Amino acid sequence: MTHVRVLFCAVFGISVAGSVACSSDHRALEKKPDATVSSSAVTGSGGATVATTAASSGSGAGGTGPVEPDVVTGLTFVNGVVDADAASFCFLRHPTGAMGELPWPSAAGVPFAHAAKVDLEALGLKGHDIEVKAVIGTAAAIGAKTCAALESAPGVLVRSLAIVPASAFDEPRHLVLVADGCVGGETHTAPQESAVCGMAYAANKPTAGLVAGYLSGLGAVGALRMQFVHAVVGMSSPASIGVAPGIDGAMLDSVATNWTLGAIVPSPPYAAMALADLIDPPKARIAVSSSSGNADVVFAVALSNGAVNGGTLMDGDGLAFVGVGASPGVPSGAWWHAYTYVALHVPKP
Repeated sequence: MTHVRVLFCAVFGISVAGSVACSSDHRALEKKPDATVSSSAVTGSGGATVATTAASSGSGAGGTGPVEPDVVTGLTFVNGVVDADAASFCFLRHPTGAMGELPWPSAAGVPFAHAAKVDLEALGLKGHDIEVKAVIGTAAAIGAKTCAALESAPGVLVRSLAIVPASAFDEPRHLVLVADGCVGGETHTAPQESAVCGMAYAANKPTAGLVAGYLSGLGAVGALRMQFVHAVVGMSSPASIGVAPGIDGAMLDSVATNWTLGAIVPSPPYAAMALADLIDPPKARIAVSSSSGNADVVFAVALSNGAVNGGTLMDGDGLAFVGVGASPGVPSGAWWHAYTYVALHVPKP
């Protein structure tokens, strides 16, 4: 899976920094009748990495990929900002800017390594390019202030993550947005900061950005379909992913060996195990291996983070495991969170 890096441009090729000219091609996540998987990783304002992945959606003339089934358009937002316990987010029409919007979902925000569904209609996201900003601060500091007022509010840090084109919200797909990296700050420094926030990080050079992509609805109806979303800026690439059933001493089954920032792998989803094969799904584990470290996370943790009831899963359902946090093997610290997953339920098409 190839990643193309373009400096100072936001997600899908739209400029965040107004002084820099970037392509305005919004087709990165649109249906491609002759493509399999496309992906790109670009850089947003403040040097933050923004990665995008578009799942294949057709196999027209000359195409090689299977056809993705249409589903009800939906958006799930995952908070993977490594150096904050929680974050709220502002969804602002671009280039209009803030016009009285309140931070989503509330002043309390979304806890780290948790996810929430976004009501596209209620927030008026359809039909507009949307700038996404992270808002870091206590619920008391954020209060009932608008996104515009929060830009200068004491005790509140606002970071622009990326601009998402209007076309991304129109596809009949499961869209996932993941806030990743570090927002920084003068106290957010440590010897292992590059493994936590990425090589480009410094306390005054945040790496907070956005990973965006569509989850696949493909896969066998007799298996649990699995994909893995890479949103860990501090993890060296490429990494390998494996899955083991809930049996002591069980061998890992390799899922992917070229897992890089922004990638959603594999496509079509991994579907080598039915629920019965996992024996005890909560105890089944996901192993990641990279040159910067290794980690094992049991399904139960990922399911809990994503508020997925494992007892209701059926063969044919899908799970997308979003990797967030510091590089595997780096324990949580004074101002950052360790590596983990957030499981997202992808129902049968």
